[in-house]
Amino acid sequence: MYQQVHFYWMAYESPFEQDHYLEEERWDKNAEWLKEEGFVEAGYDMMSTDGWVEGGQLINEHGYITKYNWSWKKTGRKWETS
Repeated sequence: MYQQVHFYWMAYESPFEQDHYLEEERWDKNAEWLKEEGFVEAGYDMMSTDGWVEGGQLINEHGYITKYNWSWKKTGRKWETS
């Protein structure tokens, strides 16, 4: 039996070059771009921030990150791309 292989796209350039968290609006635009350019159709099913986390992230009582940055409206739950 074969295991499913996951492909993911990583948001790295902007945080690295600016030494600043990725703005939520930019994240949304990147998600739309992945869909429009056929990445989702080609098997990309995840996006990542490469762990670029700083003091603005929110955590729960167990230490898990629940929001990438305090200013984001999204939580760490799965977001649909369809």
